Order: sequence, then C-alpha cells, then structure tokens
Amino acid sequence: MQKSIVNRYPQFANKTSDPIENISEIIRFQSIEEEINLDSIVGFKPRFSILYAGTFGKVNGIDEVINLAKKTLQIDDKLVYILIGSGAEKDNVIQLAKDIGVYGKNVFILEPISKNELPKWYNSISIGSSFVIDIKELWANSANKFFDTLAAGKSILINHEGWQAEIIREYNVGYVLPSIITTADACKFVEYTLQTNLIQEQQKNAFSIAKEKYSLERAVEKYMKVFDKVFK
Repeated sequence: MQKSIVNRYPQFANKTSDPIENISEIIRFQSIEEEINLDSIVGFKPRFSILYAGTFGKVNGIDEVINLAKKTLQIDDKLVYILIGSGAEKDNVIQLAKDIGVYGKNVFILEPISKNELPKWYNSISIGSSFVIDIKELWANSANKFFDTLAAGKSILINHEGWQAEIIREYNVGYVLPSIITTADACKFVEYTLQTNLIQEQQKNAFSIAKEKYSLERAVEKYMKVFDKVFK
C-alpha cells in the first residue's frame, strides 16, 4: 500500500510511514467454533465453497464472480459461490445469475447478515474473496473482506493486482485471478481448489500474517511510531 501511495504522490516519498492498512480482528474470528450447515443452504454437499460477504456495488465487480461461476459449473458443479450482502447492484447480479443459468445451482445469493454472524460463515467456507472492477486505481483498496478472511485463517481470492496480490504471492495465502477471467483461467482455479495440502498451508500462513502484520496490536505499534516520528 505504501508503494501505491508513493507511486501516485512521489513528492511525499520521504514523508510516509509504515502504513496501517486495516485490522484483522483475530479474537472475533477465532473465538467461534460454530459452523453454518452449507448443505442445507445449497441443497447438496459442496466440495469447495467461495464466500463473498460485502457490498454489491458498481466498483465491486460481482458480475465477474457470476461469470467465473458459469465457467466453473461446466467443470465442477460441486464448487459453489455464496454471496452475502446488499447494494445497488444486487438485483442486477441476481438477474445475471438467473440469465446465465447459475442461480441456485452453484451461485447462492443471500440476505445481509449481522457482524456477529460473519465469523460463523468464514468458519464454514473454503476461501474468502474480494473483487473489484478492472480499474487500476482500485488495486490500492483496503477492504475488510481481505482482513476478515486472514483473521479467520482462510485463503483469500481476489481478481486484481496491487499490494494485496503481492501479499498473497509473497506469503502464499490465496489465489489471484485476472480481472477478465477466461475459460482457461477458470480451469486453473478449479485445479487450485483441488490442492488440499496447498490450501491447508495457505490457511496457516493466512492466520500467521493476520497476527504478525494486521492484528490490532500491530496496528497500535505502527500508530505510535507515527506519533513518535511527528513529535521528535
């Protein structure tokens, strides 16, 4: 994130501090043992589940989730997408899912849930996700979804480059899709979901960096360093 800011505002290159991207609420997501019965929601036992929990807005690019679902349905119909939330584009997303024949098959779009319910969902799924439309400026986003997924000790799926993609690759905590997803890309993603050992390793790595880089304690340390720098 710091690199993104400096690239856009080089005049501040010597005036930036270690960024506080967002916080992974480890206690909230790790204190939950209860799980959601996904079988009862989707009507069968899914092999692999992708969770999107957030806003259905124009910048979120949920259409690409639906397009990915269409492609993976032809390869593996036990790979499911659970989309939870509200927003201006939700009705359009539902209609698109119906139009291309994935609604109720491998795409399940649910009503918003409370903040307290969210950890149960992350505890129940295979991978969390965060999507944006194909605009480079959005690569610098700091969405809660990314940090919630790590706090839950789950792999993270995104569809853009930028600092999050760098973290995913460097620490091996998830999967980076291209902004425009081809059938070949969908095949590669399905192959990834079959790599159980890799995903288990990513889950451990995700929880580790949530503690080491994005915990509340780490954020406080960074915050205090800013004050130390300012008032020296």
